[in-house]
Amino acid sequence: MRTIKEKKEHPRLRKTARTKKVTHRKLSSGPVCLLCFQEPGDPEKLGEFLQKDNLCVHYFCLILSSKLPQKGQPNRGLHGFMPEDIKKEAARASRKKYAHTSAKHFFKCPQCNNREEFPQEMLRMGIHIPDRDAAWELEPGAFSELYQRYQHCDAPICLYEQGRDSFEDEGRWRLILCATCGSHGTHRDCSSLRPNSKKWECNECLPASTEGE
Repeated sequence: MRTIKEKKEHPRLRKTARTKKVTHRKLSSGPVCLLCFQEPGDPEKLGEFLQKDNLCVHYFCLILSSKLPQKGQPNRGLHGFMPEDIKKEAARASRKKYAHTSAKHFFKCPQCNNREEFPQEMLRMGIHIPDRDAAWELEPGAFSELYQRYQHCDAPICLYEQGRDSFEDEGRWRLILCATCGSHGTHRDCSSLRPNSKKWECNECLPASTEGE
């Protein structure tokens, strides 16, 4: 869900979904693969777990990497993959994360926009994109901030003795949010609203609503 670009969010507003997509990997007690960040795991699924000079990597991660050349002989490096090339590939892959978050939902043919046959054909050719939700969406309470209601009086002069961040459930000190954007608020008295008023628009939205009439 995107907000209107023209709206300037107050510092107290929640962070948007876009700012939450960065997640932190859980620290492992043992060695992990430099390319997939997973522990050794099942050799049948991930391949042999190779280690050399503090460099750890799954064999399948090596052979399935997009731009990792096999320059050496089988007895050199890690089955012919040189350590310096593996590190370069890991650095390159770390900058290309789109396909590992939610790209499967938007994966389509660039020519005809086909979403059914194209992914299956790419899978047959060895191009696999995990069908899963974005990593940040799987965190506990990932959407909890989306349910938080704006709670701040933005009137030029706040008259409430308890301050801008306090309000009452009813009466003159009830907090009324902008009916258009919901990103600004005011106490009824601070904007000279009627005691029973439930509608108010901030200064940023008022000109737009007036033009539309």
